Amino acid sequence: MSNPCRLRVVHLLLLLLTILTTLAEGQLAKWNFANFSSSLATVRDSIVLLGDAAIVNTTGPPRLVLNGRGSQTGVATAGRVVYSSPVQFKDDLTRIFVSFSTNFTFTITDPGLPKPVGCGGFTFYIRGDNNSVGESGEYLGLTTEANDGLTSNRLLAVEFDTSISNIPGGDPSPAHIGLDVNGVKSDSTYDLCPGTPDCTVLVNRGDYLAKIAYDSSKEALSVELYLNTTNLVANWTAPKLSLEPIFQNYMYVGFTGSNGVFCNQTHTIYSWSFSTSRPPSSKPKSPEAPALHTSYDCYKFDGCNNYRALIIGVPVAVGGCALIFLMICIYCVYCRKTQKNPEYKAVDVSGPNSGPQTGGDNAVKVNAKSASAHELPAPLVNIALPLCHGKDKDPQDPKPTDFAPVAGQPSVTASSISMEPKPEVPVVESVDRNPHGKVTMCCVQTKPKRDYKDTIVFSAKELAQATKNFSEKVIIGTPGRKPVYKGVLRDNGAEVAIKEIALNNISNEFVSKAMLLGRIRHPNLVHLLGWCKCEEKRKLYLVYDYMPRGSMDKLLLLSKDADGFLGFDARYNVLVGVAAGLNCLHAEWEQCVLHRDVKPSNVYLDAMFNAHVGNFSLASLVDHDKVAHSTVMDGTLGYMAPEIPFTGKPTMKSDVFSYGILVLEVACGRLPLDWHLPQEERVLLDCVWRAREEGDIARVADKRLENTYSEKQMATLLQIGLNCAHPDPSMRPNMAFVWKVLIGGAEPPELPAKKPVIENYAALSSLGTMRNSASRGNLGSTSSDTQ
Repeated sequence: MSNPCRLRVVHLLLLLLTILTTLAEGQLAKWNFANFSSSLATVRDSIVLLGDAAIVNTTGPPRLVLNGRGSQTGVATAGRVVYSSPVQFKDDLTRIFVSFSTNFTFTITDPGLPKPVGCGGFTFYIRGDNNSVGESGEYLGLTTEANDGLTSNRLLAVEFDTSISNIPGGDPSPAHIGLDVNGVKSDSTYDLCPGTPDCTVLVNRGDYLAKIAYDSSKEALSVELYLNTTNLVANWTAPKLSLEPIFQNYMYVGFTGSNGVFCNQTHTIYSWSFSTSRPPSSKPKSPEAPALHTSYDCYKFDGCNNYRALIIGVPVAVGGCALIFLMICIYCVYCRKTQKNPEYKAVDVSGPNSGPQTGGDNAVKVNAKSASAHELPAPLVNIALPLCHGKDKDPQDPKPTDFAPVAGQPSVTASSISMEPKPEVPVVESVDRNPHGKVTMCCVQTKPKRDYKDTIVFSAKELAQATKNFSEKVIIGTPGRKPVYKGVLRDNGAEVAIKEIALNNISNEFVSKAMLLGRIRHPNLVHLLGWCKCEEKRKLYLVYDYMPRGSMDKLLLLSKDADGFLGFDARYNVLVGVAAGLNCLHAEWEQCVLHRDVKPSNVYLDAMFNAHVGNFSLASLVDHDKVAHSTVMDGTLGYMAPEIPFTGKPTMKSDVFSYGILVLEVACGRLPLDWHLPQEERVLLDCVWRAREEGDIARVADKRLENTYSEKQMATLLQIGLNCAHPDPSMRPNMAFVWKVLIGGAEPPELPAKKPVIENYAALSSLGTMRNSASRGNLGSTSSDTQ
């Protein structure tokens, strides 16, 4: 019988070889849908369909049709296909952009006569948002007349156009390839039919193969086009293209297609592959900064090295090999100890539903006297953490999804975390439209893509340089009476927000949790980029992504004509983004993260008005199968779930309640508690219930939005707000289901005819019975620790 320890060593060595091979190749993202027929289930899990896009599997193999819901004369169509997970285009370590390449086969068909003007075409695009569908016809489903050409679009596209645009300074011929930056007016084009005004070479000619590649070292984008995969039609290299003014760190990839009113073209994708890579020789950009006089002299302290200055290559490989070899040796010594010690026994860590365990591959050795995870030796804590299995599901929950521990995650002791039932993630095969006509956010996956990055340890000198020696002129807020500085990092020019916290106000547990939260990467969460602990000044600095639009509460107070006023579409998109972010915290990580203080002032907006949930000062990490053990009553009056004053235990459902109040506040444009109003109108939740009981729920909508929505659209939004703010926690949906409702993939649950009253806390008829200041800043809010 073979020694299990030796087998494990072999497995670790194979894993090391795989990791080193991957590092050598520099591969960051890769997928290949070579045949949609053989990978249809994967396609439905990985690709989101917006607008008129569809997966068609009738009369032929499954394929992506970019405008498949209305390809008929007299019907203008526009569709968008999005790969559901964002792709990292800017490397965290080297601070340079990666190269990328994509291949796809397509056809363009038109049973009628092609029209030379205003017909349409399709694009391969990379852009910062994953929620918008552009206009039909000459806008190619990419942009709209209102936003075409804006730098805030953060858009790069290669268009395959089949008509001459009406846009001034437009297209060379009806058949051309164009490079579009932030709009459909091409920066440069390749004419497929020079001197032929009625060219239709792209239409009804058969299968085309397109190869698009971008070399980041040369800043060169090339396009090759083949007819029937072998006959070269075009080989074009566009003028030098820098991604710096266009791309964010993370972008979304996909296709758009559109049809004009007088056309009936169909744009079909039959296969698609995509990959990113970085040059193996790329090194970090660390320009030397000029000396800066600063009163901060605590630049040297334990563990405060600048990891971003490390060189990729031999030092990393050698150090990694040595570290893994040392871990293997420690593991072997431990294995020998457990084999000789009869007090150790096998314990199943594969989950509560896996049946009896007899010490197979899913078992680890634990001391029989105390078999809890926190008493394992430190190197084995991560191995011993169980897979997450949900139980006690909501009626809306689909089939459970398992999550395995992530290698390299810092150990978390059982004494520092508490448990919470884990909600499941819905399967959304395709999405039509949300109530106001556009699908707004698609982040939830059947198998969530989770990206864990180590936070950066900054030096105090770096942060002093970034903030002009912590000047009062760059203070952008003072939550919790502690300043938040806007900074610009010297090495890469990135704008950041730097939060100052007094060390005597925080515990080591808080620092550990902050570092764990820093490993979460999601498009709708404020990212913790790094930190700096200055013992001499007794201060901790947390470094976050900078959000130029600030917090949402300030924008909700603006007049309709003010810059930054949020219209109905923008508010709806924000709510979808917040739902996706909270679902990530609740269900897409090994520990469930309870926010505990969901409200507009903790929702931050980037330059494109995308929502980012922040301020995890009250957040707690809990494992997925237990109830939170905290009995500290945290939160903000007006947003706090009614059961919290009685149970003292925050849960995912209490976060859902706070989200429901947020929805009502955003839709109605007023505070949840407003003592300046007559007594019967002070509590927003009661007002919405009363309006619903009287059959006119839309009357409570924000008057500044005027007629930018239908009553049905507003009623749906308010209904999901009431569902989330249901007095009975068991009746509240989970955030995955809320997200699904908001994108149009499900209907909101039915509500009772009148507002329910829970007997266990009937004395608390509404949160309005608890008087406090009407100011948002002091409605029982605790101090903020993060952005």
